[in-house]
Amino acid sequence: MSIGRVSAGNGYEYLTRSVRSDAHDYYVGAGEAPGRWTGGGAARLGLAGEVAESEMALLYGAAAHPHTGEILSTPYRTYRSIEERIASKLDALGPSATVEDRARVRAEQYRIGDRAPVAGFDCTFSPAKSISVLWALAPPDQRIAIEEAHDAAIDAAFGWLEQRALHTRAGRDGVRHLDAEGFVVARFTHRTSRNGDPQLHTHCAVANRVWSTTEQRWRTLDGQGLYRERAGADAVY
Repeated sequence: MSIGRVSAGNGYEYLTRSVRSDAHDYYVGAGEAPGRWTGGGAARLGLAGEVAESEMALLYGAAAHPHTGEILSTPYRTYRSIEERIASKLDALGPSATVEDRARVRAEQYRIGDRAPVAGFDCTFSPAKSISVLWALAPPDQRIAIEEAHDAAIDAAFGWLEQRALHTRAGRDGVRHLDAEGFVVARFTHRTSRNGDPQLHTHCAVANRVWSTTEQRWRTLDGQGLYRERAGADAVY
């Protein structure tokens, strides 16, 4: 299992844009299957079955309820652009700043790069390459069996994560760890790598919002738990 970040705004689109659009795409092998909602927290948002792009746009794009548009917890934080940060730093230095000081400020800010709030975490599960090759060459019944084993392994891994890595934080500097109901996950299975090689793998976009069972309201997921338990989930898968 690898973990990447899903940026707020349009960061989710790399998942939805690859979904096949019609029956023609299916028969010529173009595009990927639609995603589906999973996770112990999906039902509270009324999410089930196939993932709609409009639902992802609200939940991952704006931290909002996927059907009503109501903001969950707090809106995503906004960040200044690189140039705005540079201008602010240069103003703080004042007119006496040397050329070296100004160059240092620019270099520091470009090294930090653009910042974007985190809408979720892309937990991607990939079997060994030999399994993907077998899956690609196998007859339909064996291919289905491999896909079912892959899905069952992901379910088991998320069962592990929901027991060990699911919580939110509250209080000054997040000193209080609070239990949460379950992850909200948009699961997309892809058939090829970026190079077009056969590679069975599944992106599990874990939303950065969870229901606090202690406070009975939505809060931000503490993503550190996912990183801390990554090796364990990988082994379970």
